[in-house]
Amino acid sequence: MGTQLGHEDERPPHRVFVDRFELGVCPVTRAEYECFMDATRHEPPRDWSHPPFAQADLPVVGVSWIDAVAYCAWRSEQDGRPVRLPTEAEWEFAARGGKTGQMFPWGETFRVNGKYMANTFEGQFPVKDNAADGFEGISPVAQFPPNPYGLYDIAGNVWEWCSD
Repeated sequence: MGTQLGHEDERPPHRVFVDRFELGVCPVTRAEYECFMDATRHEPPRDWSHPPFAQADLPVVGVSWIDAVAYCAWRSEQDGRPVRLPTEAEWEFAARGGKTGQMFPWGETFRVNGKYMANTFEGQFPVKDNAADGFEGISPVAQFPPNPYGLYDIAGNVWEWCSD
């Protein structure tokens, strides 16, 4: 877990063990979150009415940590089994897709054979044109190849909450 190249709190790389867990294949979409809001009368997150984020198949944005925990509690009731935010260690384990010692699950660069492997913006990673991946902003879920664990959008697109 961790990297020498990231923020100070990500250093140094260190070995962490996680127990077995499950993770959603895609980020929660706006449509899924809207079902939660309708069922619980939960307040919409900030930017809910902002047109660039209004498409049903986009990942929901502007959700606070408290909102994310409330959504998990609701999903637990709907699914009849516990749903929770992953720990940071679980999230990183899942994001790496079983790979260690490289920046991304697919290698060291943001592109493979000239194709972007995730949606990103200029400044987050070494991408010169923030629309070169085909999107001016966030992209609908599952527009890029999954990682080796079959998870979509685990690198890039939107930030995701962890329990810790």
